[in-house]
Amino acid sequence: MQLVVSQPLAAPAGVVGVSSFNLLGDRMRSEILPDQPSNFAPHLPPGATSQNPVVPEIVPEFLLPDSFNRNLTAFITRLNAAAAAQEFYPLMPIHICRHLIHSSFSEIMKEHQFISEERFSQLLEAQYASSTVGPAGDAPRWALVNIVVALALRFKNAAGTESTIGAVMQSFYLNATMVTQQVIFQDPSLLSVQALLAMAVFSRGIPDAQAFSMLATNASYQLEVLGRKRYGGLLVCDENEFWPVYQITAKLREEVSPIL
Repeated sequence: MQLVVSQPLAAPAGVVGVSSFNLLGDRMRSEILPDQPSNFAPHLPPGATSQNPVVPEIVPEFLLPDSFNRNLTAFITRLNAAAAAQEFYPLMPIHICRHLIHSSFSEIMKEHQFISEERFSQLLEAQYASSTVGPAGDAPRWALVNIVVALALRFKNAAGTESTIGAVMQSFYLNATMVTQQVIFQDPSLLSVQALLAMAVFSRGIPDAQAFSMLATNASYQLEVLGRKRYGGLLVCDENEFWPVYQITAKLREEVSPIL
């Protein structure tokens, strides 16, 4: 890892659609607490009064302005420490990551859904259970988790302002790129193809045509290897998982052709 900084990380060159963390927090809060009319009166549960409202939590504590800003500042400090030590960047706290994925998964996968939210959530939980600071022996899972979180952060960014969130997004992107070689040269698996597809989709938004072409081409090659094993009876996989991967790989391969 070559990025070592003493100041908060800057977004990678070419990344578009970035914003301040305050605007990101406002956007995330607005999705779960939309504007209410001036005469809006919330329904209180039995036993509660307006002076002592025992109401359920509407906005997660970590999205409240003070908590959000404080937590993000602390996380940026951890990112800079990891950069200085030339280590993998740490993952965000799991409850924040769960909320981020749940609130954005359908949008970030709208055009390229090669994995279901249920399956991705299983991989996310498995990664956090294994390690939040490195692959823990599973480079494809680490790459996939990090790049999908980076996609979610990019989707949540509001355009037009200087970004602190861009630094967080960059850290997840770099985590994935640091294991790309392992993902490409290991024995192909459905998970490694999914990881390469996710990285290809992310690279389109930077944009980086060369990276997109390389990643999509390697995903296609690995899927061909899996396909031969599958039809030869050497690989058993869930059809509901295999076909979305096949369809998105074919779609990206068509996009690569004009570049080549």
